[in-house]
Amino acid sequence: MTGSGAARPEPLPRPVFGVTNNGVEAYYLCMTKIRETIDGLPVTEEMIQAWANEAEAGYEVEKLHAPRRGRPSLGQSPGVQLSVRLEPELADLLSQSAAERHISKSVLIRDAVRHYLHAS
Repeated sequence: MTGSGAARPEPLPRPVFGVTNNGVEAYYLCMTKIRETIDGLPVTEEMIQAWANEAEAGYEVEKLHAPRRGRPSLGQSPGVQLSVRLEPELADLLSQSAAERHISKSVLIRDAVRHYLHAS
């Protein structure tokens, strides 16, 4: 499955009983249920079924994109990497806003700079 979303574990503690030389001892194992995401949005059973139906129907090889290595390009040429320093409060606002929009901080920064430059 492709996507930039990371799996998010939900701890589900389950009691487990083990026998030791000293008698019966109760302890918990932390079982986790993983939810797969794509771009921060949960993957549903309906999405998986739609992908399976599409795959079973077959693909036209000529229309498939050739796999590429590395980061996706930003336009016709490689992007220029810039480094900026933000005060902690601004960095927190950036992270919160990007999470609410289900986009990366880099995308949010590019959009903000583009909007600022076109508005002036």
